[in-house]
Parts: sequence; structure tokens; C-alpha cells
Amino acid sequence: MSATHVEPTLDDALAERDQALALVEDAGDAWDRAVIDQGIAALNARGVPWSANDLRPLLPEVRAALVGARFLAAAKRGEMVRSGWVTSTDPGTHARPIALWGPAVTR
Repeated sequence: MSATHVEPTLDDALAERDQALALVEDAGDAWDRAVIDQGIAALNARGVPWSANDLRPLLPEVRAALVGARFLAAAKRGEMVRSGWVTSTDPGTHARPIALWGPAVTR
């Protein structure tokens, strides 16, 4: 007997991503979350596109996985939007593309 393979849908993948980020958030420290959120707010206040490359130097040592979770949280709150891609300057990422963000436009 062979099992039928079902390709996951985009909704399935997004749900899995959100579950993984929720685990990161749950394991995160409230102070780390607040510091990352302050950095995000400061970069959004400049009104120009920015990336994690710009945020990293502003942060004290925080749990790296929490940074991405806070980006998603801020985007879901409508504080910022993805506007493109840039190359990461973090040596651990081996120059992979990372999101370019900007403040959400409010009218």
C-alpha cells in the first residue's frame, strides 16, 4: 500500500509559520520583546525603508529568533509593511535575502 502525498497549501504553511513563531514568542522574555519593539518603532519613525541590518546594531543582546517574531507581530498590528528585499549583512545568514520594511501608510 502506498500513502497518498498531499502538498500543503499556502494557508497550511502560514499556519505552521505562525505556530512556530508563537512558540518563539512564548519562550521570549518581555524585556527582549519591548526592546525589539522600540527599535522597530524608531526605524519606522524615520519614514524610510529599513531591514534587520539596520535594527541589529540598535539592540542589546536579545534572542535572535525573537527578532523575526516581533517583525511579524508589528506587521500584523499594521505598524509596518514589507517593501522589498536586501542582502543580509549578518555573517551567520551567509548573505541570504532578508525583508526590507517600511512604516505602514496611514491616512
